[in-house]
Amino acid sequence: MKGETIACVVLALALSLTGCLERLSDSDEVEQDTASKAVKRYYDSMINEDANIFCYSFAKANGTRLTESEIEDCEDDSKIQMIENPYGERWMLEYDIESRGNTPFLEWVNYSSNLLEISNVTVSTLSCIRDSTDDPWECGDWFEMEVYVGRMSNGELLILENYEFVYGAYSSPIASFTSTTGSNGEYYVTVLSVSADYDLEAFSYSLKDGAGSTNANGEIAMQNLSTSNGAGNVVGIDASYGEKCGAADQPACDGDLSTRSDAVDGDSGSDYAVAFYDNDRDGMLSDGDKFTVRGSHGSGADGPAQDDWSLEVKFDNTGDVIGSKKLG
Repeated sequence: MKGETIACVVLALALSLTGCLERLSDSDEVEQDTASKAVKRYYDSMINEDANIFCYSFAKANGTRLTESEIEDCEDDSKIQMIENPYGERWMLEYDIESRGNTPFLEWVNYSSNLLEISNVTVSTLSCIRDSTDDPWECGDWFEMEVYVGRMSNGELLILENYEFVYGAYSSPIASFTSTTGSNGEYYVTVLSVSADYDLEAFSYSLKDGAGSTNANGEIAMQNLSTSNGAGNVVGIDASYGEKCGAADQPACDGDLSTRSDAVDGDSGSDYAVAFYDNDRDGMLSDGDKFTVRGSHGSGADGPAQDDWSLEVKFDNTGDVIGSKKLG
């Protein structure tokens, strides 16, 4: 959790700055359903400068709870922000909870198994800032947004952090890559940057030959997709899957996915021309992640790839190719 947690949530709302503000004191008008109460608790924790409640009030966008270490980091960073930018002296916030609805799960998102239901709560906020107590308040216009709340398997209701930004109706991300050639017959396509964070389940790949024809393609993340007759369909090329499951703070490993991941990792290219390695094990396509494309120019691989071939990555939600790289 970065030190800008509070600043990003609050100060980013101070847009066209005019007027002034008094702190919200009437909480009786808040809609009395549990999702709205969770939103109220979230905003009140910022106003009341309660780092503990604030850091325990939200989860990641896919419903994954923060680890104890992440919560401790959040509390430390929040306390620093509270000292540097105290409420009532440097910033103030007013909010109004207007309505609540239900949000369906997105098929392409790898949600936490502990997330049972998602609600969207419409909130209007008004924020004010000033450099010192000697300066007048500068306040933005009222800003309406959706806050997404997840109902967890243990009964808790948590704010899903940046849910609309991560999974909302935004344009496709843009990715850039580098490519190097190994003496063992493999090409290494490394992710330089991705403009937005999405789970690996949101991406697929295509290996194109020199004429632009597809030699291999499929999903990047390890997944067990059901077919129309109910049978399992194991897909994916994530050779690092086994390093992201099975530990005390990780989900249990799926046997079929582990078997396929091991096969992808150990293959020379005859069955799996492309393997993916999640460098930071965050379950997303992000900087430093690597595709290994197997050719036959060395003794270590027996794949189809050649120097004039290319690797494309597609964003499944829109079908757009978000980046491609020529091998070599």
